[in-house]
Amino acid sequence: MKKFSVDLIDDTYSTYFSIDSQEKKEYTVKSKTGILKRTFDEEWTSSSHELTSIKDASEFLDKKINLKLKNQPGELPFQPSKITKENQYVFDFLQSLDVMEWKVIFRGLRSRRIIIKNGKDKKTNFEHFSILIKVRLKDHRNFIEVGEGGGGQGPKFNQSGLVSRVKEICDNHKLAETHPVTFNEKIPVILSPGDGAILFHEILGHALEADYIYLQRSPITVSHIGRQIMPANVTVVTEDKNDSF
Repeated sequence: MKKFSVDLIDDTYSTYFSIDSQEKKEYTVKSKTGILKRTFDEEWTSSSHELTSIKDASEFLDKKINLKLKNQPGELPFQPSKITKENQYVFDFLQSLDVMEWKVIFRGLRSRRIIIKNGKDKKTNFEHFSILIKVRLKDHRNFIEVGEGGGGQGPKFNQSGLVSRVKEICDNHKLAETHPVTFNEKIPVILSPGDGAILFHEILGHALEADYIYLQRSPITVSHIGRQIMPANVTVVTEDKNDSF
């Protein structure tokens, strides 16, 4: 197999804003830029470098490549005061609930990514916003969580849908009875056709994405390269002959 290299350059700008039933607020802004280099020459070698800007990636590449993207990162449309005002309907509903506590979390992420494989580059811009509502009922240890996410439209959410889902879940929990269940032996699980692939995709597929590994959002790390991470009786196809990039 001939020598080739794959580089991932990632430039992210993220925001976090939360407010709870005690009117405690938290707002953070983070930015991070780095490059993950992988080269195959009889065996894989990898290295990662934290950068001060996306322009600094050129010194880690074999030759200069145009890294300019059409859209610059800038600041996200993510002002806490504006988000609070626009989602007042959600806060009014939560304040009317008879619950122990609640918390609402808003997140925003803008990422510029460049993948370079054997001199060819592919550039993408990614923007994502999400809301997470956490509610803890009386006599319940854990929080109930309801969320929604999307990109391209800014921090705009289906407030009535979120409120309906939270209300339905809270009502069901209040009416439900506790039935202790004990299993003393293995329980067979039957999946519909395709469900196994979906579980595998969600549990392992996303964990193997290079950007998640680089950003340390995956249980898989660079130290796992070259090591077996799955049982021997599991077969995974990682290359598509129709993939031209």
